[in-house]
Amino acid sequence: MNSPTTRTTTRARIGATVAAAAVVAGGIGLATPAVANAATVTKTITIDAKTAGADNVFAQSGVTVAAGSTVSVTATGSATFDPNYTTEVAGPNGYPEITCTDQPQSTCVLSGSPQMALVGKVGTAAPVVVGTGPTTLSGSGPLSFAFNDQIDGFANNEGSFTVTITYTPPCTGIFCFGS
Repeated sequence: MNSPTTRTTTRARIGATVAAAAVVAGGIGLATPAVANAATVTKTITIDAKTAGADNVFAQSGVTVAAGSTVSVTATGSATFDPNYTTEVAGPNGYPEITCTDQPQSTCVLSGSPQMALVGKVGTAAPVVVGTGPTTLSGSGPLSFAFNDQIDGFANNEGSFTVTITYTPPCTGIFCFGS
């Protein structure tokens, strides 16, 4: 059986070891998750005008936004919602002169916003116009995108947008590298 003096000495040694490890970790540039983030990440994806938003199903980016974090989004490219209606193509800001409006037979991904604009959302939040950006989005959950068209009108769409997402994922684990 250990005496009270032995237990106190053992606790002091463990405490000193933990403190020494913290000093060493700090000296080589390691930080704890509570005070650091991982390195900034840039991801580029392509959003297809025929599928992203069809039947109100958004295209997943593969990025999950952590609560309290933000992502910055920019986009380039061109698309059209009906080559028989117009040969004019739209960029990520959509057609400024054509507003997507709900019809009795179909609703828009984001009614009242430019037709074919790039919209995005985080988790279950309401979608917002992203356009060419840079646009900052926040929230918690998967980041996803759609073209602003009537949800059953995607079959005749053509084109795509290249979307660039920049974010700093939260640090996980005991130590964080790249901070």
